[in-house]
Amino acid sequence: MVVVVAALGTVAPTRGDARPTRPAVPAQEDPSGGTGYSDTAIVDIPVEVSEGQPADVIGTLEEIEVNVSRQLADLQAADGAVDAAQNELDEADAVVAETESHIDVLVEDSDDVVTGAYVNPPADALLDTLSAGSANDATVKQALLSMRAEEDAAALAELEDARRQLEEERVAQAEVAAAAEQKRTEKEAQRADLESATSQQTDFVLAVSDRLGAQLAEAEALRSIDPAMAATLEQEQAALAAKLKEIADAEAFREAVAFLEAETARLQAEEEARRAEEERLAAEAAAAEAARQRATAGPASGELATVTCPAGAGTITVDSGISAALQDLLNDASAAGVNMCGGGWRSPDAQIQLRRQNCGTTDYLIYEAPSSACNPPTARPGTSLHERGLAVDFNCNGGGVIPHHDSPCFVWMDAHAATYGFYNLPSEPWHWSTTGG
Repeated sequence: MVVVVAALGTVAPTRGDARPTRPAVPAQEDPSGGTGYSDTAIVDIPVEVSEGQPADVIGTLEEIEVNVSRQLADLQAADGAVDAAQNELDEADAVVAETESHIDVLVEDSDDVVTGAYVNPPADALLDTLSAGSANDATVKQALLSMRAEEDAAALAELEDARRQLEEERVAQAEVAAAAEQKRTEKEAQRADLESATSQQTDFVLAVSDRLGAQLAEAEALRSIDPAMAATLEQEQAALAAKLKEIADAEAFREAVAFLEAETARLQAEEEARRAEEERLAAEAAAAEAARQRATAGPASGELATVTCPAGAGTITVDSGISAALQDLLNDASAAGVNMCGGGWRSPDAQIQLRRQNCGTTDYLIYEAPSSACNPPTARPGTSLHERGLAVDFNCNGGGVIPHHDSPCFVWMDAHAATYGFYNLPSEPWHWSTTGG
């Protein structure tokens, strides 16, 4: 019998020493003397192992064996339910992510609408229409303006509709997530039930093995004194020995233990992943706190200050209210391998000269034409943030101004500039200001 019990013991979960401290197993009590069983997952034991009839002990062994198989089947079903719930949650997450991505595109479109209204306000459009060469030209221009207004309104309405849709999807996502969490909770409870059932089977088998060993030893001692009694004892225990061997050879118990071992490994991996995620979030929080401690663009002071560009690339003159933030931005960008400098404050005379260069030489083109009439677009004198020292045209890595949205300088600015209080004018990758205008 030592071989039979050892075979079972190689796959049995343990809670310390699984062998009972006494041969008897009172009814409804943990055979190991502990209290680790789940009451809903174990079998009532109505037999004293040391005194019960072999048939009663065998019946209890069979009942416990069936219980382990049932608990395993329940856990496997719970595992499948968790997988199905997770698949449903993945689908809900994908729907939300798709809508969020769509909103990002719509937000960019709406930003273009707002920027267009800022750069070319309705008054500019009206002046442009009034300056048309003929009534027919004015009619065509007004029709184009109306068409653009309708397109802009449609873009903003689509954004609002998408945001409402996202809220509905997030509510559904939360409901699916709650259902998935409930399935995981149910699976964890079922896993605990299977552990209790397998522990009970292990402990009861060990208790029966102890009885069998004691009875066979007694038979051996009686063999020379009372051969008939010895034979009777051996015959009575033969059925128990056969049942124990059958259990040791059965696949059900091994399958249950293998499933539990896999679950334990999974839980350990999840715990390690959770700790890694906590460490990552802590690192991000620390980085965010460091970012908050950086200088950010404050209100305009009306006074000018000079900021030094990294690597001796020059200086930028801006309003002193944003100079510290700009200095931090340039230094941090340089530390990331992106070296920038550029032009900030621009005098009114310089703005007039720029309008003359980009727009034309007549008074109308210099002082009144909308910025869109210029190439590149250039704000009217008195309206540019450059004249207030609140905007910077950045150049990139020793070259000209940031040329496009794929430039490494723009990519870095797009990811980080808002931290310092600077925002881009979408039509000009190089132009960043405190308002985005």
